[in-house]
Amino acid sequence: MLQKIAPRIGASIFLEPEWGIAGQITFKSGNKSYFRYNTVDLNPVGSSDIAKDKDYSNLFMKRMGYQIVPGSKTFFSDNWAAAIRAKNRTMPDACLYAKKIGFPVVVKPNSGSQGSGVAVVQNKQEMVRALRLVFKQDRVALVQKPVRGKDYRIVVLDDKVIALCDVDTNLFPDRVKKHYKDKGLREPQCYQDLRKLFENKDIDAVSVVTPNHWHALASIWAIQAGKHVSVEKPCCHNIFEGKKLVEAARKYKVIVQDGAEQRSNPCAITMAEYLK
Repeated sequence: MLQKIAPRIGASIFLEPEWGIAGQITFKSGNKSYFRYNTVDLNPVGSSDIAKDKDYSNLFMKRMGYQIVPGSKTFFSDNWAAAIRAKNRTMPDACLYAKKIGFPVVVKPNSGSQGSGVAVVQNKQEMVRALRLVFKQDRVALVQKPVRGKDYRIVVLDDKVIALCDVDTNLFPDRVKKHYKDKGLREPQCYQDLRKLFENKDIDAVSVVTPNHWHALASIWAIQAGKHVSVEKPCCHNIFEGKKLVEAARKYKVIVQDGAEQRSNPCAITMAEYLK
């Protein structure tokens, strides 16, 4: 229907080629609107639906010239594959695809956020385990090649980087050589475990900017080590984690700040006053 209407108003339609249920409307003004199933972009609902779908987000971002994660492919739970009549897209096919592009691979729910259900798997056994967990919360799993970034954590003291921390220790040698050794600078101490970093007596306070699901635990570990903490939002995933964070701060007598800066926003303040 949209493809018939669009030419009458000078617009064009791009329909994703595999299932034909999502697309992009480009108006003659250059503005773009999105739809998925029967959700058209009214009050950005269509765009929101696309944004929640990692596979479709990849498709449209690539179409607009953005760099995306290579080797991404979706696979389905047995029930959903049968419902949509998808062939060669279930768990065994996902394992074959992972072998084809080469382990390790990243397995994640196609929807959701904050790192929930994401796993890096090294072999078929880990792959099957990760897929089973994904299919408990999502009927679509995304398999991708891992992308190595530079999002490691650093600790600065007196304008000098004294420590690096990342779970992937393979990142350290090249970075340390390029940024410190080759420049004649003191090499920072490298850590894989946050708890070991927190044992460093030269560090008085830490800022926790890990993936969201690590915020509460990383903060509590730092507090137990006697560090003051600034933790970005969300500081916890549930009330239990929040209570434990408060208990730890009181027990170890350190300062803990939640980075909820919106409470200082005049708009948020006005809204709070109105609700009172």
